[in-house]
Amino acid sequence: MSWDPTIITQVCRVTLGHAAFAEDPDWIDLPWRETRFRAISDKPLTLAVMTSDGHVRPQPPIERALQKVVQSLGASNHEIVEWHPPAHAPAVDNLFRIIGADGAQDIRKELEASGEPPVPMLKAWYEASKKGTLSTSDFWGLCQRRKEYRERYHAYWKSSQNRTPSGRQVDAIILPVLPNVACRENTLTYFGYSAIANLLDFTAASFPVTWVDKAIDVPSITSSPSQEDESVQRLYDPNAFHGSPVGLQVMCRRLEEETALRLVSIITEALQKWS
Repeated sequence: MSWDPTIITQVCRVTLGHAAFAEDPDWIDLPWRETRFRAISDKPLTLAVMTSDGHVRPQPPIERALQKVVQSLGASNHEIVEWHPPAHAPAVDNLFRIIGADGAQDIRKELEASGEPPVPMLKAWYEASKKGTLSTSDFWGLCQRRKEYRERYHAYWKSSQNRTPSGRQVDAIILPVLPNVACRENTLTYFGYSAIANLLDFTAASFPVTWVDKAIDVPSITSSPSQEDESVQRLYDPNAFHGSPVGLQVMCRRLEEETALRLVSIITEALQKWS
């Protein structure tokens, strides 16, 4: 986390693949690839934009931020296509079922010892996991569904070359971090845009775009695709959130840290030039 992407880039240059981490059995011997970082600047980019995951729409300031990014990148001669991958919501729900497969026993032990209640944002998940631990067969069934989802997402990404004017696969996806531009304490409930990177084991980096403007970011009056969407849209308060920062994320495939960080700089430069 940093106010300047060049600082994050420099930290990654120094630390990725460093032998100091060799004691970690999960360490990947993959140093920073400067050639890949520089190569992303040598061509027009093909980028996908997800304006909604079809289950919960982003709140109005985030929709405007997406429009600003699309316009700025288009003015910089980059190719932009829409992104409609396999549905995020059921896949993320499956991920949370994997996380809670042990019935949240460790969390329950600590909460019971302290007398502290679960945080409201995770109360429904916490209560649902009271049913106990899943069987080994059920757990591996969830893992198999995650694997199948990753395969479908991979196939969709590969097929993007059939939907781009250039015939190239997309380099990355631009999407919201969350549907909420901001929230009051304990009201955040939907993680379909952020947890998808965890589920896919993809690289993602967030970046600032603009600020909430109550004069133009008026609440949506269009019909909602789901009850969860209705709830998220009701939480949007332009007066309370006026002036809050609005950010997005760029998501690349696995182990593409160099690409993600370079894209953050390219997108930021385009916004500064054309906004």
